[in-house]
Amino acid sequence: MISNNEPRFIEDIVLYETQNVGMIVKDQSTGFNFSDLKYEKKSFRIFGTHLQIRNHLKGLPIDEVYLYKKLKEDSYWKEICFSDDTNTLPTLDEYNTKFEEKFNFYNEIYVARGKKTLIINNIG
Repeated sequence: MISNNEPRFIEDIVLYETQNVGMIVKDQSTGFNFSDLKYEKKSFRIFGTHLQIRNHLKGLPIDEVYLYKKLKEDSYWKEICFSDDTNTLPTLDEYNTKFEEKFNFYNEIYVARGKKTLIINNIG
């Protein structure tokens, strides 16, 4: 049983596996549309405790993992995820507010589903 105090995390997982994604492309010289294939790496978002996440990821061909958390002013992610220049990126307060909203949203679903690991497929 998971205690109410056990920390929970949001992570985006990118796998080495790829998937074909169909797309419609317009030829600039002729103006005609044609179908093309593009390859994208498979990815998903996961929410749960550290142990739940690690158990779920066992054996998967993981390429990249992105952990989401509240950020601080002196963070490496300044000018990447947040900025003082509000024309390009959210401010630190806006970023952290959005993070808290998303975290609380996932946590409500997590608790309602008996504290089982959440897998969110569409993260793009």
